[in-house]
Amino acid sequence: MTMRIWLWTLLILFILGNTFLSNPVLANESPYFFAISSISASTGADVTVTLPTGWEPEDIFLVLGVVRDIDDSVTMSGYTPLSSSPIDLGTTARFWAFWRRAVATDGNPLFNKNTATGDTYVQMAVYRGAKLIGVPFVDDGIPVTGFTDPASCSSKGSIVPDTLMIVALAGLDDNNGGITTTAITPLNFVEHYSESTTGADGMISFSESIRASVSGFTGPFSVNFDVANPLGWGCFILGLQPEINFPFLSVLNAEAPGSNCTYGGIRIDVGFDNGDGGGNPLSGILESGEIDDTAYVCNGSPGTNGTNGTNGTNGTNGTNGTNGTNGTNGTNGTNGTDGANGTNGTNGTNGTNGIDGIVSLPVIAFVIIAFLFIAGIFHPIFWFLSAFASFISIEIYEAEFPPTTLWAFVFLVFGIMLIVVTMARISGVKLGLNPRRKRT
Repeated sequence: MTMRIWLWTLLILFILGNTFLSNPVLANESPYFFAISSISASTGADVTVTLPTGWEPEDIFLVLGVVRDIDDSVTMSGYTPLSSSPIDLGTTARFWAFWRRAVATDGNPLFNKNTATGDTYVQMAVYRGAKLIGVPFVDDGIPVTGFTDPASCSSKGSIVPDTLMIVALAGLDDNNGGITTTAITPLNFVEHYSESTTGADGMISFSESIRASVSGFTGPFSVNFDVANPLGWGCFILGLQPEINFPFLSVLNAEAPGSNCTYGGIRIDVGFDNGDGGGNPLSGILESGEIDDTAYVCNGSPGTNGTNGTNGTNGTNGTNGTNGTNGTNGTNGTNGTDGANGTNGTNGTNGTNGIDGIVSLPVIAFVIIAFLFIAGIFHPIFWFLSAFASFISIEIYEAEFPPTTLWAFVFLVFGIMLIVVTMARISGVKLGLNPRRKRT
């Protein structure tokens, strides 16, 4: 419980701090020009710059120098060259720019060359009210050299409001009495022009103007010589930032379990929205280069599981889903065993008797026997067949009818008669039944 209270307290403090510090408070005044030294020159030797009177610690010393050859390397103890310095004008001259944040013990600096050749011209401008921490310049811009009149210097990109724009330009002749510097934004500049007759002559100028309160693009810058091009020139554009209470930003992100938090937690990144590390100042986003500190609020180790709660009531059944599509038919099963035979049904009722036929079986038998008897006139074999048919008929009728029936008696008598006739025929007795036989 104690860890949880500390966690919420810390989060609330960060949120409140981020809320009250979310809007930047600009300094009461922008950086401004304070003083300029006299131009120092030689025909090749190192040059010492005399600090102007009245300077104070935290002032910004800006030194601009030109050497009439491109063989030299130059250093200034305690001073930082601009990232774009030096720049060359073909094979004619080399231009240098250095800066330093003043401290109470500063003395006159030496423009230290590694050779003793080439006419050399050096001058310092002093500025006050600039950003107190880190590099005071937004960036160095893109330096430019050329031979045109007016000199067309490069533009600057994104800058913070109330930035002091500085145009530092050096030339290779003293043929002018002054310059006029202009730009789209800002419009009005204050110019500082100096020249020297040492060697083949040279000139150095500084021009300043305060950028309006709206941040963004500025320039291009133009330096117009009042007489003519000073036989070639080199130009640096600088944006000197004011001292700003940049907004303090904090960002909270989940921290996965690992070396910072064993069980995970929250990572808190804090810093000022000042553009450090190549970021964009006053963007409202804490970029990686602007992070000044990181803290972690870690989760504690997992506690033991609590007891299970009671089951909730069952919810109502959901609506039935739609029927699925029919599946494919299965294979036919094997035939079952035959069932037992059923019981015989009851006999049906007898049908009604049919009508008597016109020709009965006895009549048919009689016709056959008579036919065979008549045929026996032509050959005795038919009488024999007639007798045989009579006996067969008697057998049939004895099985079908009572033996006392008239028909059985008739066939019996007729059969006996046929047997007698047949035997007489065979024995040669003449019965007078064959009219075709001739009498002798």
